Amino acid sequence: MPVSDDGQMTTLDPVALPSPAAISAADLRSAFDNAPIGMAVLAPNGTATAVNHRLCRLLGRPAAQLLGRTLFTVTHPEDLPLARQQCALMAGGQAQVTAHECRFLLPGGTPVPVLVSTSRVPGTPARTAHLIMHIEDITDRKLG
Repeated sequence: MPVSDDGQMTTLDPVALPSPAAISAADLRSAFDNAPIGMAVLAPNGTATAVNHRLCRLLGRPAAQLLGRTLFTVTHPEDLPLARQQCALMAGGQAQVTAHECRFLLPGGTPVPVLVSTSRVPGTPARTAHLIMHIEDITDRKLG
């Protein structure tokens, strides 16, 4: 449920919302590119096919270093077993949504605690199955 600026729960008028058909590909791309947290689109095997600017900034890497690779390459070694397990659940269709905390490594090796939430988007005749991943920096929460 949406929360207003003053922290109160609010509801949206469904009549005022645009229909899904009214949302253009450009609108969706803009939402991806300008999201307040890191986002990635992954093939079912975990290979990144798209990453947004916020994820690149969070990881301190350009998109070219992330695309075509799995995010396992930047996952802290101690966190790899859980991350691989979550990916296997999604790829195998046993889970539609997963969430876990792990640490990603910056280029110098500094760990960044993150919350990784992933949704599986089933394939259709016009589109292959893929995963949508949200990556949130939780450093402040871990330090506080």
